Amino acid sequence: MLRRFLKRRTPSGDAIGEELKTHIAQRAADIAARGVPLDDALDQARAQFGAVEHYEQQCRREQRLGAISHFATGLSRDFVYAWRRLRATPLFTIFAVVSLAVGVGVTTAVFSVVRATLWKPPGVSNPGRIAFISGSAPFYGARPTWSSIVSGADFEDLASAQQSFSQIAASATATHGLGDDTRAQIALIEGVTGSYFSVFGVHPIAGRVLDAADNAAQAPVVVVSAAFWRTRLGSDSAAVGRTVRIAERAFQVVGIAHESFDGIWLHPSRQTSAWIPMRTLTELAGGAEQGEVERRTRRHLWVVGRLAHGVSAPQASAEITTLGRQLDTAFPLQLRSSQGIMMPGARNWTARTVSEVHAEMSAGATRFGLLITLLVGMVLIVACTNLANLMLARGAARAVERAVRQALGASRGRLVREYAAEAVILAALGAVGAFVVTRGLLYSLTMEVPIGRGQILQLAPRLSVEALAVAVGAVLLSLLVFGIGPALQLTRRSPRSALAGAAGSVGSRQQRSQGRLIRWQVAIASTFFIIATLFMKSVLMEARHDSGIDLGRMAVAVLDFQLQRWDEGRARYATERIAAKAAEHPAIERVAISSGLPYGTSGTPYAHVTRGNDTFVKGRIYPDARTLAATPEIFPTIGVPIIRGRAFDGRDVAGAQRVAVLSEKTARDVFGTVDVVGREITFRLPRTISGAPAPDPVRAAVIGIARDTDVSSLTRRGSSGLMYLPLAQQYFPSLTIVGRARTDADHAAGALRTAVAQAAPGLAISQSGSGRSVLAGFYYFARIVASGIGGLGLLALLLSMAGLYGVLTQAVTMRTREVGLRMALGAEKRSISRMILGEGFRPIVQGLALGLFFGFAGRGIIRATLDANLPVFDPAMILFVPIPVVIAGFLACYLPARRAAEVDPNVALRAL
Repeated sequence: MLRRFLKRRTPSGDAIGEELKTHIAQRAADIAARGVPLDDALDQARAQFGAVEHYEQQCRREQRLGAISHFATGLSRDFVYAWRRLRATPLFTIFAVVSLAVGVGVTTAVFSVVRATLWKPPGVSNPGRIAFISGSAPFYGARPTWSSIVSGADFEDLASAQQSFSQIAASATATHGLGDDTRAQIALIEGVTGSYFSVFGVHPIAGRVLDAADNAAQAPVVVVSAAFWRTRLGSDSAAVGRTVRIAERAFQVVGIAHESFDGIWLHPSRQTSAWIPMRTLTELAGGAEQGEVERRTRRHLWVVGRLAHGVSAPQASAEITTLGRQLDTAFPLQLRSSQGIMMPGARNWTARTVSEVHAEMSAGATRFGLLITLLVGMVLIVACTNLANLMLARGAARAVERAVRQALGASRGRLVREYAAEAVILAALGAVGAFVVTRGLLYSLTMEVPIGRGQILQLAPRLSVEALAVAVGAVLLSLLVFGIGPALQLTRRSPRSALAGAAGSVGSRQQRSQGRLIRWQVAIASTFFIIATLFMKSVLMEARHDSGIDLGRMAVAVLDFQLQRWDEGRARYATERIAAKAAEHPAIERVAISSGLPYGTSGTPYAHVTRGNDTFVKGRIYPDARTLAATPEIFPTIGVPIIRGRAFDGRDVAGAQRVAVLSEKTARDVFGTVDVVGREITFRLPRTISGAPAPDPVRAAVIGIARDTDVSSLTRRGSSGLMYLPLAQQYFPSLTIVGRARTDADHAAGALRTAVAQAAPGLAISQSGSGRSVLAGFYYFARIVASGIGGLGLLALLLSMAGLYGVLTQAVTMRTREVGLRMALGAEKRSISRMILGEGFRPIVQGLALGLFFGFAGRGIIRATLDANLPVFDPAMILFVPIPVVIAGFLACYLPARRAAEVDPNVALRAL
């Protein structure tokens, strides 16, 4: 009975319960009328109706399931209908998906790069509980210095006396050749004590880490970095157990460090490539310190410890400071300055957490990364605004259809749901495209980037959890901006105004909203473009600047024989073989050997130069010149012409008269003129070449004058002179193989590396690459950044203009009747085109004005953020930036205006 009753009724569950109680009461009354007691009658009535509560809950459950089923059916129909609408407009769908994919994909990829380089965390376990021993060295003043400031003997006393750290470790850094039997590279090597990896909480991705037993045995074992394993060992899964060479000595790979750990510097620009036991590193350096004084004064260790349970960083710092003062009393320090002067020193130790040190080191990088992220976020905003504008234009074209459905009873929620379904499909397709774009960009951005001073930044961005969160947030933001917002706005209008033809009238609400969106699109694109010019201008200045050296056709391989302990004879023989081997390669036109180059590499020390009949007097200031010892081919190889006299040739050999070629500035500094061929000079090289005492002054004849070049940097031409010496007469332990490329400098650099591997197997290369990448690394890096920012600015502008074209095209289509009526009343085609162009250009001009204001304000913020001497107001930008915006805006407006002028008034008026 109850089931039949429930099937006949469809009210809510509470109403059903009340009706059941009423029916039960009536039935009980009927039974009681036959003489049955009331309580028994009520029990019999309840028994006839069954378990009331059970059926009541079942009824509610079936109603809920029915409502959910009804909603799901309607939602699926909405998605099917939305998909059909999108398929009916393929150009709109493709543009929307591509715009969203590019906006979200570029944003995610750039964030991944920033996260992997500029915002990279320390890569250690619980950095707030790990502390470095810091101090103030006499050469740094009173400022606390995070550096290698602890000697070996001091570390032993500190480790045995301290109570604040549960574990304490030391590390020493050195540069050695690292590679296999055929190819080696100068790399940063750390010698570590047994608890080093435990202190940092770093686990290997394969194999094991070093321990105390390795140090005790001075074992020839090594843990390599993930970057070295990936780039040099080819990500070989069987790399553990292989043999690599460090300083021409065989080491067995026992582990691969986690990819998030960069070593003691905790910074991607100074990545450690390998870790070996501390005693093994000391043995490579030539044995242990000799004597107690050297063991105390040779402060070459970095010390780090993990705080004990319950001990704070200030407490540990107080204990470390006390221990340092006790050691100052027991073992006073006498330190040698860079000028060789002995001066008293104090330990002045403090403890600073890894979090504090890392934040201090990466403060500038953090600000720069935030700037890049905000800039790339503008591209996403432009893409979202673009789609929102197109959705408004597309929805306005369907105003009559929407009004008819509303008049027939369709609710606003149902219409919003249909628009939302369309937006969800676009967002889903855009998310798939964004994933493809992101993976492609991350793959292309995996590279080694020179950043100056011989440092290489290993770019290996990965799609991390944070990057995925950014991607999901970007998609949701896009869905909200271009999906829900336009849907709510489009369904706000009454059906009567739409049926009356207001959708195509001038000044409608949709058109005003579209005008505002276009205005802000152009403003954002212009702002981005103005900010991008701040970085691009430096690239243009570099391109116009003549450095005096043909960097575009140079390939360089720097070899440090002093670091690798090769004597002069062995080094000369190796470089001659390498040069001969490289000259045979078809990618190289000619090869020269030099102790360095005018700027950017080592091996170019300063020498004091005076006239040949002068003597050096202590305390007197003499002209300085960077000194290069090179083979005769150096001048045509690097593209420096001899403007007077001659270059080196076969006459300038060892034992012959000493000769020199001076740059124009050196000749003027010494003699006051460049007409000095045939005159003599006297020069004295500094003591710091090899650490030995300063050599005796050398007298040489000037045989030629070379054109001036930049010295030390691309922007310091003439700040210092140059003096070229024959390599046969002057040897320096750091030599550079210079190749002049026939076409591609990078290809020629690869040929030089191959020549080194073939002619001198096992010889490590300090630096190699094209002339620009090695000699002008910072500018190479700046050019990459500026090109990337400029490309993003251009992308934002293209997205804005493409969206503007789509909106104006849709607007012209909607106003067909209006245009036809105007033309029927006598309006000319020229006036129609002028009207459409004017209405299209109005928000462009307004947006451009806003963009100029925000752009220059942004340049000021960037200057303050980066703490750089960058121009805020550049009058040339006021003329340069509007040009591409105006041209792009004209092209976006011209075609719709021309289409409007071609409207046939007869066809247009038929719809009235």
